[in-house]
Amino acid sequence: MSEEAVSVSAETLAQQRAMPVPRLLDCGMDYADAISLFRRTTAGAPWEDVAEDLAAGQFARADRALAAGHLVTAQEAQSAGIAALIFAQMAFNFDVPRKLSLYRQIRAAGETLASIYEPTL
Repeated sequence: MSEEAVSVSAETLAQQRAMPVPRLLDCGMDYADAISLFRRTTAGAPWEDVAEDLAAGQFARADRALAAGHLVTAQEAQSAGIAALIFAQMAFNFDVPRKLSLYRQIRAAGETLASIYEPTL
C-alpha cells in the first residue's frame, strides 16, 4: 500500500522556506501551532488562512484563561495568537486589503494583551 504523493505549491514551499519552524518559535508562535501550520499548508490550505485560524484558537484560549483568572496563561495565549497573525500577514508582500485587515487584527490583539498584562515587580 503506497501513499499518494502530495503536490505542494511553489508559493507554499517558498513560505515554508522563508518562515521555518525555528523562526516561528523564535517569534513566539506555539509549537503545536507551528507544526499545524506546516501540516495544513502542505495539505493545500492557504498560509494566511491557517495562521489566522490558529490565532483565533489562541485568542479563544486567552479568553477562557482570562475568564478563569489565569492571567499568565491568558497573556501567553494572546501573545501566541499575535505571533500567528504576524506570520499570516507575511504571506503578502504588499499592503493589499487582506494584509491591512490582518494588521488591524494584530493591533487589536496587542491592545487586548496590554489590557491583561500584569507586570511583576
